[in-house]
Amino acid sequence: MRVKNQIRAVWCLILLMIAVMGMPVMAAKDEFFPLDKIKPGLSGVGYTVFQGTKIESFNVKVIGLVPAGYGDNQLILVRLSGKRLEENGGLAAGMSGSPVYFKGKLAGAISFGFQNADPLLAMVTPIESMLRLLDWQRVAESRIYQSCHGIVPIATPVIVSGMGRRGYEMASRVLEAQYLKPVFSPGAAGRPEMSRTVPVKPGSAIAVQLVSGDYQVSAIGTVTWTGKNQFLAFGHPFMNKGTVGYNAYQAQVLQTVQSRVMSFKMGTALYPVGKIIQDRNAGIAGILGERQPMIEVEVAVRDRDRKLSRTSRFQVIDDELLYPGLIVSGITSAIDHALDRVGEGTAHVKVQLETLPGTEAIVRNNIFYSKDVAVSCLKDIADVLDMVAGNEFAKVQLKSIRVDVDIEKVQTTARVIKLETATKKVKPGDTVHIEAVLHSFRGETFKIPLQLTIPETSQSGKLLLAIHGGAENVLFEEKEGSRKKDPSKFDYGQIHSWEELVAEYLKKPTNNQLVLEYFPLTSEESEADEAEVEPERVTADTPYYILGEAQLILEVK
Repeated sequence: MRVKNQIRAVWCLILLMIAVMGMPVMAAKDEFFPLDKIKPGLSGVGYTVFQGTKIESFNVKVIGLVPAGYGDNQLILVRLSGKRLEENGGLAAGMSGSPVYFKGKLAGAISFGFQNADPLLAMVTPIESMLRLLDWQRVAESRIYQSCHGIVPIATPVIVSGMGRRGYEMASRVLEAQYLKPVFSPGAAGRPEMSRTVPVKPGSAIAVQLVSGDYQVSAIGTVTWTGKNQFLAFGHPFMNKGTVGYNAYQAQVLQTVQSRVMSFKMGTALYPVGKIIQDRNAGIAGILGERQPMIEVEVAVRDRDRKLSRTSRFQVIDDELLYPGLIVSGITSAIDHALDRVGEGTAHVKVQLETLPGTEAIVRNNIFYSKDVAVSCLKDIADVLDMVAGNEFAKVQLKSIRVDVDIEKVQTTARVIKLETATKKVKPGDTVHIEAVLHSFRGETFKIPLQLTIPETSQSGKLLLAIHGGAENVLFEEKEGSRKKDPSKFDYGQIHSWEELVAEYLKKPTNNQLVLEYFPLTSEESEADEAEVEPERVTADTPYYILGEAQLILEVK
């Protein structure tokens, strides 16, 4: 009997815990208007921000229910009205997520519109669909709403600010590849007050921050619902990536810009309010009061001609499809801004990356020259970011990147003229003294001494010596055709770990190095024997960006 009583007591405790845990959910149902009660002619009210941070209302009237394109999901077709709404051109990009209430209860979020059509018609995503996003563990895999009769998600304007036109164009290509629609905002980026916490409400403008700091990329939308520590917004996918890690900011709407296609909100991020962890079919969902770590980027540019220095700092989300391009775009803009010109020059570039888990920093120094130096000097940065984000061995979390760029307008280049040696006939094991003859731009001819040891395994025949700068790989052709190999690309067949990949990257010759390679020839036509191993290599540092190439043939006895 005593055992039965104990079992009964345990069950009672379990039932009580279930009841207590379920109380907030059960109570929450009272604040929502059920989808099955929505009928044509039902009138309600919606809330959004047209300018500033003030939440204002507009009128909503139900026309009917429309299938969402799959399963038993439905959308609510409504007609909008109201003085402020109509003054701003009707439905506007950035209104995604604007909450709609019937009889004081939340029914859903403005989410879809009609391209080049009536700007007062809209679709509402039912709150029932959006609430499923709060079940982090069991949320269904996202599927994009099927577009029919011109029904499309209301565009989420992605405002790019704090960068020049060229940097913006580069960032635009990155964003458009993810089906986002960037909007250029000239002038400096806004600086949010990181220490201030401002509560958001249904109807508040919200920004999904992809980049923050001296340049910003912010997607503007509207908050639909807030709970104790959760929120829902947009009513349609942002990038439809499922589980994500983006930061959410309260936003300020600077202006609602009218357009014949669809008006849109220009805005800027103000204060951090939480992080977004779900980006799916029915909207985005996040946690209030938490922050998502971002990649720290610092760019220090020194203009040697004007003796001026400028440092830019920004942070980028850790998304492997986005951060390489967004970082390169930001660095381009930082260099352009510091130089205040576009054109030729020589750049000394140092790139330093820190990754997690904690390993030694990846550091590379290089020299670049180009008629457009700000763009050409980004090659090492782009290569290493692609290596980190795209490596096939492990997920490597990029913690920070520091770039130091010293630029001057003078052309610091030297061209390889020829190779010279007093010894044309050699034996295996011999050490051969060679001189590379170069000519500096509008300067003098000079020589760089080199020496190589003929491999003991060399057989009688001819040995081809080729010299070029580290920026070029002029002799090797891919088997599929006549294209020259890109020295920045790795042969993964010879690399078996992330550590080996980093080591191979750091071994790559720099642009100021002379690279002497040598290998046996199979015929008088000087074709490299593809069956042989990779050629031996000797390098020598110079203060110049090396151009050109030269060859020399030795006879091995």
